[in-house]
Amino acid sequence: MLKEKRVFFQIFSRERGHTQLVQRADELMKLFITKDELSDAELELAWQSGKLDENTQLEIYKLFNDLSARLRLQQIEFIISQLDSVPMKKVILVQVQLVHEIGRRAMSGDCSYGQKAIDYMWKLAIPSEDIDKVLINYAALAITDIVKNWDNTYKLPIVELILNSLASHKEGYLCIKMLFAIIRDFIGTPTVPVKPENEGQMEVVETKREKFQNRSTFIDYIESEYGLMRLFFGNFSNYMERCRSVVR
Repeated sequence: MLKEKRVFFQIFSRERGHTQLVQRADELMKLFITKDELSDAELELAWQSGKLDENTQLEIYKLFNDLSARLRLQQIEFIISQLDSVPMKKVILVQVQLVHEIGRRAMSGDCSYGQKAIDYMWKLAIPSEDIDKVLINYAALAITDIVKNWDNTYKLPIVELILNSLASHKEGYLCIKMLFAIIRDFIGTPTVPVKPENEGQMEVVETKREKFQNRSTFIDYIESEYGLMRLFFGNFSNYMERCRSVVR
């Protein structure tokens, strides 16, 4: 790998690297990642080469997007942390798309980088400062896509965030869209036949994985715990009041 290491340095170093070289680096990166030969220093060198110019930066994002399925946990968390450090006003769509592509590979809510991807998207979907609406809408849709296949137990903290945002009258329409998408993608708890100790008819019991047997029980739980309908109507009333204040 010594020869490849030298080539790697030539591609990504500030002194010798340029956009055209980065565009052709995908096979070399695949080799390094597959053989688990990509060191932290080399990963950082490749990432920092994006600071050469805007075109190279876009190619770096595209490169890691294409390689996202091959990345190791430590490499994924490095990329998310780097993008998370970008000031909100300077975030661009390709950065959000990269975090989305990485995050959607987290097939369970107990995956650390899946949670970090959600945290990143939430800051954009419900921003604390003015940012491009395209980013806001993309981040909201990305959240529902990332958690789509998660167990409903792991979706509940996301639902709670959405309902708290509704209660604060922040991005109400977007929150309702996110909530409906999560409910739409509800995963029911399977039932399994269990043979009782006494011989006789088989019993059907739900697995212990979750408490929600179907979409209806999931909605009932959200209503009983968080006052779903009250929040909906409260948000609608706030919206109508703001509309009337503009007309006056």
